[in-house]
Amino acid sequence: MRSHLTDDMLAEALEGLASAEARRHLDGCGECSARLEEARLGLEVARTAVVPEPPPLYWEVFRRQVGHRISEEPARRGLGFWLFPALATAAAVIVAFGLLRAPGVDSTREVPAVTLPAWSALPPAEEDEGLEVLQALAAEGDPLDAALPAQGVASALLDLSDEESEELADALQGEMSGADTL
Repeated sequence: MRSHLTDDMLAEALEGLASAEARRHLDGCGECSARLEEARLGLEVARTAVVPEPPPLYWEVFRRQVGHRISEEPARRGLGFWLFPALATAAAVIVAFGLLRAPGVDSTREVPAVTLPAWSALPPAEEDEGLEVLQALAAEGDPLDAALPAQGVASALLDLSDEESEELADALQGEMSGADTL
């Protein structure tokens, strides 16, 4: 083999499905062998990574946003609308499962555990200007619960459209600016 192995050929080697020619090349090429070892280590890190679960409020907001966008999207007809994404997702899951269960991967080697930070749509606490207001409301009880007994403030805020959210944010910014000048 005159050139180095492609990424696809390295993936096949990682799964133990490499051709005889590719295996011979790996035996004689230090660069390709190093790339294969790096891929093995990356796969081990991915297997041992601890990813914390997002808080329940994240999933509630996510569910409502998806529902909102689905209800706004015009109805489409035909199988192509859902068949292609479903097949693409199934293929990706099969490939990922195959990579995770690849034969010939040395699972006895110790790989340092890597903890990945959880993603959050919220700003960090030290940058969130509204956090103090929410904490004060939580400490004294939510006065708006009497006006919204069935939902509560959090549910009412989640039901706002994008335009309503922007208007509320602008109004709160104006109130906070006015409070700073007092």
